[in-house]
Amino acid sequence: MKWPTVYVVATGPHSGATADEMTRMRATVTNATDANDLVTVFATIPANHVRVLTRAPDTVAEAIDQVAKSA
Repeated sequence: MKWPTVYVVATGPHSGATADEMTRMRATVTNATDANDLVTVFATIPANHVRVLTRAPDTVAEAIDQVAKSA
């Protein structure tokens, strides 16, 4: 990636994936941050990915603000 990117990572289960599948998917975030200095994890939220906006709207807004300021 050639632009700043931040992840808000959810730690909860997903109704359409096994725990192993979710672990592998979350590991790709680590791969992305290791491979590119422009990719970071802003926060980890104790919710599933469908509820991140509901459970942590302020965190998501802060992550967006961080990207906007760094662009």
